Amino acid sequence: MSKRKRSKDQHSGPLLWAIGACAVLAVLTVFLQSSVPGFRMTFFKAIGFQSVVTVMFAFWIALALADRRYRPRKSLLVASVVVYAAVLLVSLAFSIDPGLSFWSSERRMTGIAFILHCVAWFLMLSSVLRTREEWKPFLGFVSAVATVMAVVAVIQSAMTGFAKPGISALGNTSYLAAYLLITIFITAYLLVGSASKTRYLLGGAMGLQIIAAILTSSRGALVTLVVCFLVGVIGITLVSKISRGRKALVIATALLFVLLSVAGFFIIRTPSVKS
Repeated sequence: MSKRKRSKDQHSGPLLWAIGACAVLAVLTVFLQSSVPGFRMTFFKAIGFQSVVTVMFAFWIALALADRRYRPRKSLLVASVVVYAAVLLVSLAFSIDPGLSFWSSERRMTGIAFILHCVAWFLMLSSVLRTREEWKPFLGFVSAVATVMAVVAVIQSAMTGFAKPGISALGNTSYLAAYLLITIFITAYLLVGSASKTRYLLGGAMGLQIIAAILTSSRGALVTLVVCFLVGVIGITLVSKISRGRKALVIATALLFVLLSVAGFFIIRTPSVKS
């Protein structure tokens, strides 16, 4: 190992640990609660996440300057995210209220400022975590946090006899459903190719997350979950080596399942059935 490379590793090590710690703290901001009257917990979660990402960005800039291996890589995914962020910034010029579009309100905190922090978080993580093996511990932590959120939501709903949906630490069923929708597929990604012992844990975690998402009764998230399931089944079936007849049968069964699930969900939500 050359002296130059050894020197880079010595500088990169502490910065990588700092970036990793910030990434973990950013995931844990979902547990932040509000005790200040007039401010919803969404505000504190978003501010906490943005603050951690800002500190993480400073460490990452120092790392990227010290070692070019941790600079953003050229890929279609990275390019698409950067273009998306650029389009958002351009859209400000056509906004009725640019200030509100950029900062959002304390109730929502979904403005361009928050999205840009998410884009920066993605660019930093994709620069530091470069292989599947490097991603797995972090995504496993994300899945574990989501499972805790799901368990809390299921317990909250069970305490009301499942008459009301659980909101866990997010305080809103729509937010919880959208959050779990992402983590369900993160857990599914980890499930593919995992060891037998780990597979049972991940399967149980994904099951709890799906149950908690269903209990939210959020139409948009549940329809998206079912559609994504359909796309996944069709994709896996098309690349498999089974006969064409079986492929057609699997796809037809998946389509029927999706149609019945969507129809059943909306039928259950009708006032006549509820009464």
